[in-house]
Amino acid sequence: MENETTPPLLSHPDSKADAANMNDDNTPPSGSQQAFELDTKPSLKPREKPRLSIMQRKFLAAEGKGPEPRPPGYLPYSERFPKPYFFYGSLMDGKRLSQVLDLVEEPETRPAHIMGFRCMLWGPYPALIWSQGDIVHGVVYEVKSKEEARKLQHYETNLYRMRPCFLEYEDGTKRIGHTFIWNGEQAELTEGTFDLKAWQEAEYGSAVS
Repeated sequence: MENETTPPLLSHPDSKADAANMNDDNTPPSGSQQAFELDTKPSLKPREKPRLSIMQRKFLAAEGKGPEPRPPGYLPYSERFPKPYFFYGSLMDGKRLSQVLDLVEEPETRPAHIMGFRCMLWGPYPALIWSQGDIVHGVVYEVKSKEEARKLQHYETNLYRMRPCFLEYEDGTKRIGHTFIWNGEQAELTEGTFDLKAWQEAEYGSAVS
């Protein structure tokens, strides 16, 4: 067997002096302390933080995640009541909404629309997904308590999750509210829109004016 030899150490490629002092066989001169291993670590530059849009900053602030500082006495938005909930499906029907919330009378709602979402269908049921530039029309109800919020989530099931949204009333008033968006696989959804009158006719036998 041939004798194993230790591979020669290479000098730093940026050092002309080291290159000049190398022997013909690419080994350092005897007694030289100039040889060293190559630095293989990549040059890491600090990454710039992405700049948030005004809309993103307001969404984060609404959920208590900054970057705006919290004022004295601040309560997370999800714990403050009453607060507006945007409905775009069967909960636009006052009778169904009163049943879900165990109310004696049909609650008052206001027509409104939200931006940044579009409506698809899960079977006959509408489902919101993120979609920049799109608008969905519906109604807004002022949720009075955590108990009402819990009943609404129970009705929607875990296939829908509550998320903040920008809503605008017919008179131009704008607010930050909440709505239920799709929490399942988008592949389960199909193109289409929800027809409230058709739903009322199927549910009650006639449309509610």
